[in-house]
Amino acid sequence: AVLLEGDMLAVIRDTDLMIADVSSVSLDHLYLRPDSPLVLTDRRTNRPRLLEDAPVASAAYVVDETTIGSLTTDLATMLEADPLRAKRHEMRDFYFDSLAPGESTIRFWAELKNAVHYHDTALRELSRVRVVEENA
Repeated sequence: AVLLEGDMLAVIRDTDLMIADVSSVSLDHLYLRPDSPLVLTDRRTNRPRLLEDAPVASAAYVVDETTIGSLTTDLATMLEADPLRAKRHEMRDFYFDSLAPGESTIRFWAELKNAVHYHDTALRELSRVRVVEENA
C-alpha cells in the first residue's frame, strides 16, 4: 500500500516490520517500534560505509545486491526470531536517551526555554557592560 496522505507516525506505530532507506523514517521507526524489525537498503552494497554513515544500520537487517535474492525467506526469519531486537533497543537508547514517545517533545521545549533564558541573560549582561563602558 502507498500512503499519499495521512499521519506517517500513526502508520509506523502499527507496522510489524519496516523496510526503508537511511532516512528520518528509519529513525522514527526505531523510536516508536524498537521491538519491530528494521530493514535498511544499502544501494552501494558497502556495509562498512553504511555503518559509518548511519550507526543505526548496526541494529538493522540490510538488504543489498548480495541479500536481495533471499529477502522473502529472511523477512520470515526476522519476524519469527529477530536476533537484532536487543541491539535495536540499545541503538534506540543511543539515539533517544531511553525517552518514551512524547517525552522528547517535553525535553525539547525545556531545553528551548533554557536556551532562551541563557540568551536573554547574556544579552542583558552585554547591555550592562556597554552602558558601563560608555560611562567610563
